[in-house]
Amino acid sequence: MALAAAVELARVARETGLSGERLLPHMGEEDAHVRVAVATARAAAAEGLARLSLGPAEVEAAARAHIREARALADALVREGVVKLPPPGIE
Repeated sequence: MALAAAVELARVARETGLSGERLLPHMGEEDAHVRVAVATARAAAAEGLARLSLGPAEVEAAARAHIREARALADALVREGVVKLPPPGIE
């Protein structure tokens, strides 16, 4: 599974221009994270390690929903002052 995630991340890197200065996609790059999730889920199924039997479209929908929920929670924590944003220029 880890290899499948790494291979998909390498594909994303080639397609989106990741580099030595930018090793990973930003959290806002939802498609990259969803692609890695789908590749990992496929590998888990192929290796007999998946606890759920989901097709790629279902994994994609679930990943997008989890990402949206996490963003909404993070936004709420910032809005309520529980979490402070980093200074400008720090990613």
